[in-house]
Amino acid sequence: MFDHLSTLGHAHQSRVQRIYDQLGNDPSLKACEANKTLLRQLATLHKVGTVASLTIEELRAVYLYGPTMNKPDQATLDTEQMKAITDDAVQQLNATLDDIRSEIGKTVRVEHVIKINDTDVDLGEAHLHECFDDVLDCCAIRENVYMVGPAGSGKTTIASQVAQALGLDFYCYGAISQAFEFLGYYDANGKYVETDFYRAFKHGGLVLMDEMDASNPNALLALNAALANDFASFPCGVVDKHEDFVVIASANTFGHGASAQYVGRNPMDAATLDRFCNVLMGYDYDLERKLAGNDAWVDMVQGIREAIAHHKMRYVVSPRASIKGARLLSIGKDPAKVLDLVIWNKGFTETDKAKVCAELDLDKLYGAIHKLVTERQANG
Repeated sequence: MFDHLSTLGHAHQSRVQRIYDQLGNDPSLKACEANKTLLRQLATLHKVGTVASLTIEELRAVYLYGPTMNKPDQATLDTEQMKAITDDAVQQLNATLDDIRSEIGKTVRVEHVIKINDTDVDLGEAHLHECFDDVLDCCAIRENVYMVGPAGSGKTTIASQVAQALGLDFYCYGAISQAFEFLGYYDANGKYVETDFYRAFKHGGLVLMDEMDASNPNALLALNAALANDFASFPCGVVDKHEDFVVIASANTFGHGASAQYVGRNPMDAATLDRFCNVLMGYDYDLERKLAGNDAWVDMVQGIREAIAHHKMRYVVSPRASIKGARLLSIGKDPAKVLDLVIWNKGFTETDKAKVCAELDLDKLYGAIHKLVTERQANG
């Protein structure tokens, strides 16, 4: 507000102070209407034209902005007063923007920011498995991790996200049959052929040994020194381990051999298994729902999975069935056909299928799926 006391000088200070006391710092139009006489006195002190002809809005402008009545080309506010007005406007605007951002954040996206050694790592809108933090904590202190869980539980994705969070180069291997696949070898010209494992060990990086329990256990014995010591022997010689080298192994079993569902798995040497911290992974039902984006369809898939478990059947119905099925439904595929494509056609006998369906209200689930798909198509 305009500083009338300093502008009008000592001779008028008592009169101006009385007007201040009666009007307050920021009189409303109603207050101005009731105190028009006081405002006219103030305008008279400033010698503002014909005071009697001024409207109530103009009188209020004299009080708030001085005799220029807020005309930009005749501004009389000093720098400090202008800054105070600007700061107040910015503060109000920021408060409004904060409210808007808050409402948008509730409905649009969730971003994940992780702090590693006082550095914020933004994972953007990535969906994170409930086991992510355990794997990240181990890898952050360079402890190797053995993730064991059913097919489609997100093991490979977690490894990639952890590498991103830690700022490490990411390397991935499938099942290993021979040690040279990760140790490297000399070619016919006598030149050492490096591998991703060698590069990560020497220069830093996160190596995912995917489907590790399907690897040759004898070949994996060559990993033991690299996993537990600060050096390892490669065909090119002994190499010191980089401080940012870490391994994540993913598996469907605990490394003790084949199970009823995963018959192609090998028993692993106890010395190899002892090199890891074990993280047990199941299906993250909330994550499955977020990734699929079709609650009615996910309800059906999860119901089938639970019925299979109840009857102790050997079939695997992973979140991939939810994600793939939701995508097929989005292009207009019939739900019954989608069930065939992502579940029933994977070896279910008619007897087992009937047992599973007997525990589900398929008509209700089909109806919910059709309704959801129709609504989405109508909304574009």
